[in-house]
Amino acid sequence: MTLSQCPNIAEVTLRDNQPNVACTEHREWAIEYILDLRPTVVILSHSVFAALADEDADREAAWRDGLTTIVQRVQASGAEVVILGAPPGSANLQSCATTVSNPTDCVQGPAEWFTNQRIIEHQVAVATGAKAIDPEAWFCLDLRCPSFIGTSPVYGDGVHLTAAYSTRIGPDVVAAILAA
Repeated sequence: MTLSQCPNIAEVTLRDNQPNVACTEHREWAIEYILDLRPTVVILSHSVFAALADEDADREAAWRDGLTTIVQRVQASGAEVVILGAPPGSANLQSCATTVSNPTDCVQGPAEWFTNQRIIEHQVAVATGAKAIDPEAWFCLDLRCPSFIGTSPVYGDGVHLTAAYSTRIGPDVVAAILAA
């Protein structure tokens, strides 16, 4: 029930510098569907700390309030809500891995937005009774996030997970959701 570049916040965001109307419409459809379906658990996750259509808004407050609204609306279905944090990002394998590079060229810290988004998700979870899962341990050690772990490429482009790494961490993600 996802849509590209459509975060779980009750705010209008931008896509290609235009209000993302498709996201707003999709989000409303998805919430209505959840309310009708009445699932046991709903997992909310997004990886875009997108720009807001209201340029004057306090971005962090808008994200916190907007995610709180969405969590509460979903909770009205009776579902337990789990907020699954987004991967922290890393170097782009398409540019960091070259014939003359070394492994450290494909290691960087979490993306700029990662810490703020993680803090907001935790605050919302505490305020609403939702569960928050911090994914950092699956991707980073001591704030160093490699693009390869073992023989598995983590990201194909610094943002999107590869199928190989998704499969590798899948059991850990499921265990974290079930424990939440």
